Amino acid sequence: MSGPEASSPLQGRREGRIEIVTLNRPAQRNAMSAALVDELIAVIRAIENDPDVGAVVLVGAGAGFCAGSDLGGLAAMDTRHFGSVLTTSGLPPTPDMAPHCAN
Repeated sequence: MSGPEASSPLQGRREGRIEIVTLNRPAQRNAMSAALVDELIAVIRAIENDPDVGAVVLVGAGAGFCAGSDLGGLAAMDTRHFGSVLTTSGLPPTPDMAPHCAN
């Protein structure tokens, strides 16, 4: 993921072997819109087989990580948006992620 536009719902940068992906909807507390989910799935698929990426860190822009689904955009979402983004690429969540996913 390189050179994302500021208006993109995701921004990314690479530091060594770490891909840092930022949810970039701070005014909406990074709520998951259809566009954000689509882009996140595409990013995961693009980097999952990249030998130069050893880890992916997902962060949120602004004051919060992610407010959940964008309720205003729910009508635009279909069933692919409701599955886990983490398992879209076939990669199961790991136990060390649990403390970071708790609210």
